[in-house]
Amino acid sequence: MYAHRPSPSFSKIIFRLFSLVSIIFLLHFSYSTFAEHDPLKERLYELGYPESGYIFTNDTIRWADGHLTVFQGAYVEDYPITAEQAYEIARNYLASYNKKLKEYDSS
Repeated sequence: MYAHRPSPSFSKIIFRLFSLVSIIFLLHFSYSTFAEHDPLKERLYELGYPESGYIFTNDTIRWADGHLTVFQGAYVEDYPITAEQAYEIARNYLASYNKKLKEYDSS
């Protein structure tokens, strides 16, 4: 004959669910707080730039900091501006426009 196992009480079920959800929340919170996420570097990686060093493809060198070197026959063209510099230049260029947008949004 099988031994009858009593079903857990409602309070034990609630306590276990609360414990499980709390552990998941704490793990996610601790990871998201201390993990460094740089959206610019993530986007560069999505666009094919390496995390370190360089990648040489189709007569183009993609450097880790976001700049390009293009080879066209014997001609070498280097684009020395990095992705971070380009981002800052674009932000500064659009600052007055963004300020006007915020003024219109708030009114």
